[in-house]
Amino acid sequence: MTPALESIAETSKGTVDIETDSVSLTSNDEESKREETDSGAKRSNFLTSRSPRKYSFSCLGLNPRDDESTDPGACIGVDFGGTLTKVVFFEDDSVSESAKELTEYVLSTTKYGRTGERDTHLQLGCPRFGGKFHFTRFESSHTEGAVKLLKSKLRHRIQILHGTGGGAHKYKSLFKRELGIDMEPHDELATVVTGIVYILLEHPDTECYTYVQKSGIPGSETSGSMEKVPRPVNVDHLFPLIVVNIGSGVSVLKVDSPKSFARVSGTALGGATYYGLCKLLCLCKNFDEAMDMAELGDSRNVNLLVKDIYGGAYDSIGLSPEHTASFFGKSAASRGTTSCSVKSKGRKSDKEQPRKKKQEVSFWERLGLVVTSILSANLVYTVTEQATGVFDYARAAVLLACPFFLTFCLFYPEKLSLVKDEEKTAPQYEEEHVEFSPEDISRALVVMIAQNVTQIAFLNARLHKSSRVVFTGNFLRHNMIAQRTLSKSMRVWSNGEIAPLFMEHEGYFGAMGSFLYSSGLSPKRDLKD
Repeated sequence: MTPALESIAETSKGTVDIETDSVSLTSNDEESKREETDSGAKRSNFLTSRSPRKYSFSCLGLNPRDDESTDPGACIGVDFGGTLTKVVFFEDDSVSESAKELTEYVLSTTKYGRTGERDTHLQLGCPRFGGKFHFTRFESSHTEGAVKLLKSKLRHRIQILHGTGGGAHKYKSLFKRELGIDMEPHDELATVVTGIVYILLEHPDTECYTYVQKSGIPGSETSGSMEKVPRPVNVDHLFPLIVVNIGSGVSVLKVDSPKSFARVSGTALGGATYYGLCKLLCLCKNFDEAMDMAELGDSRNVNLLVKDIYGGAYDSIGLSPEHTASFFGKSAASRGTTSCSVKSKGRKSDKEQPRKKKQEVSFWERLGLVVTSILSANLVYTVTEQATGVFDYARAAVLLACPFFLTFCLFYPEKLSLVKDEEKTAPQYEEEHVEFSPEDISRALVVMIAQNVTQIAFLNARLHKSSRVVFTGNFLRHNMIAQRTLSKSMRVWSNGEIAPLFMEHEGYFGAMGSFLYSSGLSPKRDLKD
């Protein structure tokens, strides 16, 4: 695919808006001196080649690696997220003796413990450091298990471990007590920004991509096909930049330079919200299973659409028939259940549970029952003694049954309903019973989270006058549904002015930033090109 440059809008201050099909920025004067080309290679060079470069690795304060370091911890960066922990491991071309055993263990398998897994497709070469990066993740709830695994498998020889995220503080004492490792925590957002800028400087041509809608109704999360399109990046013209980091929660950052940023917004509705609701409603065992279910689902079976309300499009305000009017609206409008059923161990279902009505029997009631029984027995005895016919014996039998009947009413009330059961007497309405599949629910949850995040990102991009929005975070890993929804929604709301960008190594930038700190990156170093 070789799209032509379509529009470059010059602002009153001489800066220019983003192109519709690329992320580079150029002025009209510069553009008039260049001829448009259909060659992908030439276009890539146009986007990424600048001399001299405005931003370089020195902007990060990156010092050369100490090849004589004996601490294998300098090869590792960790990001302890609320849901997933991400680890970046650097394999040096000339492995030191102290890191040899650790390197061999990391490369010997792709599975570690119960939830640990190495993303082999994300392996990244690094000529600047002379080696390659490996990317591993595991569920944060198994951190203690990971520590035990490391303790039992290796003589790790790690002295200092650089990390970020809440777990870098939470598990600091655990690492020290069990492994003798000093945890060095770093600011979470600073490591994310540092990791993003480093990857873009190292691989400007291959890291970023976006989605372009090829068919279907614009803005619909269920209609039409989307094509993944690479987007080479010119870092010199990248800032200011809006970074939306979607992890357990969501943080929105305004990045003005490689080392100048501020958190300007965010939301608690993030990846952990989706995963938690999926575990409750769909009984999925892990995040990958939840996403596999979502791929098979159709959110239109759960969400209330514009066409469900108006019978078609709402043309006067520009809403298409497939536009979502209310998330999970159909479940509220109908009498339905999910096809997943939750049964606690050792507990019978509601149909199997006997209806019991607890009733207190006081001391005086018990005493009255005893006295009544004695008097009844005495009466029966007297009647029997004076009985002369069948009628007298029948009357005696009835009197004898009275105390037993009273006992039955007092001690076994569930067998005899003396009180009106409101549930039984309530009017019964005949409604169509709808069963919602876990696949549809999972997909609707993905779309709900993605659309809300896109709305927040779009409003912040407008507020801070940025035409570049980069979505990152582990929520986007193995989540094409969210990426397509983010792309469609952003293009519709911005009228095509903002092309949302995604990155191949989403979710690992915090760990990458921690690695850079471990390798000699000084956060206090002045900016020098």
